[in-house]
Amino acid sequence: MLESKVVKHLQTCVKLLGGECEQLTTGRVGPPDKLVTLPWLGMELIELKRPKGGRLEKWQKRDHQRRRKLGVRVETLYTIEQVDEWYERRKFVLLGLAGAHPEQLPPHLYEAHKIMADARRRDVYGDYV
Repeated sequence: MLESKVVKHLQTCVKLLGGECEQLTTGRVGPPDKLVTLPWLGMELIELKRPKGGRLEKWQKRDHQRRRKLGVRVETLYTIEQVDEWYERRKFVLLGLAGAHPEQLPPHLYEAHKIMADARRRDVYGDYV
């Protein structure tokens, strides 16, 4: 599988979360490929590698470590499955944070939030609601 398919899948997942995915270009060597901005979660950097044979170079590892020490979230994803796991983790956090303003979620996440909230209400109050 090509890295480009993983990139397209990441871009789709970011859009589903209501965020933006941009190519990161700097004058430095080693920064991650993508800058991802998500509502309520802020920014994080994503390095994408091809599934077979893709590996981080030493200078990339140093750059990622330096950014992590500064408090920046940096992830390296190799496969579509890893992108899916990343998506599910972010979706779970967004649904949890949406308690105060769920109407600001993208429509499909708003529906998921309503379903989860109804299930929580039934767990607390039983079938009386």
